[in-house]
Parts: sequence; C-alpha cells; structure tokens
Amino acid sequence: SRSYAVGRQASPPVPAVEASPNARVVSNRRYVLSRLAALPSAADLEPALLVLPVDLVAVLLGFLADALDRPAACDVELCARASACALRLHRRAVAAHAPLRRPLRKLRTALRARLDAERALFGENLAACRVAALRSAGEGRDEGGD
Repeated sequence: SRSYAVGRQASPPVPAVEASPNARVVSNRRYVLSRLAALPSAADLEPALLVLPVDLVAVLLGFLADALDRPAACDVELCARASACALRLHRRAVAAHAPLRRPLRKLRTALRARLDAERALFGENLAACRVAALRSAGEGRDEGGD
C-alpha cells in the first residue's frame, strides 16, 4: 500500500489536451457537401458514389434532403446531381431497403421545392435580362437613326 502511494505521488500529472487553433468544427452535412463540391468534375461523382454501401447512401440522401430543406444557400444543382447519381447507381438496393422510403420522400419534396424556387428566380431574372436587352437594342437603334 505504501509503495503504491509513493509511486502515485511521483508520477507527473497528465497535461490536458488542447484543441488546435487551426481546427474547425464543421457539421457532418457541411462536410459531406464540401467533399462533393471538391470533386474536380461531374464525372468523378459516379466513382465516388459507387463505393458507398447502401446504409451510407441512406445517410447521404438524408444529408442532401437536410441541406435542401435549410434556408442557407447550398448548391441545388450539386444536390440534385448527387442524389440522382446515387439513386441510379444503387436503385436495386434502394428499392429493397425499406427504411430509405422516408428520406426519399423528404428528398423529393425538398428538391422539388428548391428547384421550383430556383426556376422562379431565374425565370424572373431571365425575363428582366430580355427586357433590358430589348430596351438597349431599341435605344441603340434610336441613337443610330438620328
């Protein structure tokens, strides 16, 4: 008992582990989206998703649905491309995997809502650009004719 107490007093205290000042805390959803966005080309998306097992495809689809549901800006095209590619590659396993039905419904609803919003935004902007182009073309003709 005495040797234990002496040995215990002689050992130095263990220093506390401090977080690196360079380390950033990133949510899983943001990390997944950043990794998908970091792929060099759209052709690299298919091999990256091909190696995912079905249970991780379910997690990925959940992340994509959550990203689309949030008001924060995310790349809608990337989410749509990744979800379509994942479903195309794993369609048989996804069809047989019953727990994937809820995330798929959520993803479909979120994707349709975001794509409708994007379509409405770009539709208004394209119409405004056309009107501006017509006006500038009309002003150019008026100035050139004088």
